[in-house]
Amino acid sequence: GFLGVGAAGAVHIALAGADPAPEAFVLTGTLLFGSVFPWLAGRYWRQSRALAEAGWLRAARLEERQRHAEERATLRERSRIAQDMHDCLGHELSLLALRAGALQVAPGLAAEHRAAAADLRAAAADATDHLHRIIGVLREDDEPVPLAPPGESVEELVARAAESGLPVRWETSHPAPRVPEPGSLTERLLHRIVREALTNAARHAPGAPVVVEVAGQPSGTTVTVTNDRPTGTGSRSTGGGTGLLGLRAAVASVGGDFRAGPHGAGF
Repeated sequence: GFLGVGAAGAVHIALAGADPAPEAFVLTGTLLFGSVFPWLAGRYWRQSRALAEAGWLRAARLEERQRHAEERATLRERSRIAQDMHDCLGHELSLLALRAGALQVAPGLAAEHRAAAADLRAAAADATDHLHRIIGVLREDDEPVPLAPPGESVEELVARAAESGLPVRWETSHPAPRVPEPGSLTERLLHRIVREALTNAARHAPGAPVVVEVAGQPSGTTVTVTNDRPTGTGSRSTGGGTGLLGLRAAVASVGGDFRAGPHGAGF
């Protein structure tokens, strides 16, 4: 359109014999308002539509990304809850099995009561295994700590396990370890480590003496949990050592060192 109007106007000016100045002015105005300005307006409208579509597409992608982030956060929250339930309930069920075992061998107990105590102990062990299998699929190995502080110190945890019948002994060495702040990350992590170790000792090494030793180090605190040779048959492991893997990841996440393995005749 621009070329056609320009050519027709130039021919008209050349053949009409009139003053070319006003004719050229009219031709220029016709080209500007009839071709250039509409083209610029259409180009602006086309670009504005493209920008609007890109903006809506970006907003949709941001909403989708936010939704995925919320879903991942929800899954991580469920995983932390599952891990906390697994650790706490597994420990309590192990202590329940210990109490039932102590009741089973108590002197002066009738045969039917002794059989009931044995059934209770077996049921608690089975419930612990079921809990490990069911909730274990929801857990993540890199979760650093449980959701909330345990509400008891490591020494109180050991004392409660001893009252339940676990042959565990608490020891401290010199220099005296620094007492972590209540509810702090260190206290929660130490509590989780000792709780998992006592639970494993009760399940897999029944009757074995357990020693929990806490020592102070220049860079922090070292806790060592060892058990001797078991005197009974322990539960068969069904979780593939996920508890130890979770502890290793949790300790490594705060710059610590975690080791687990055979120790003499025990672990």
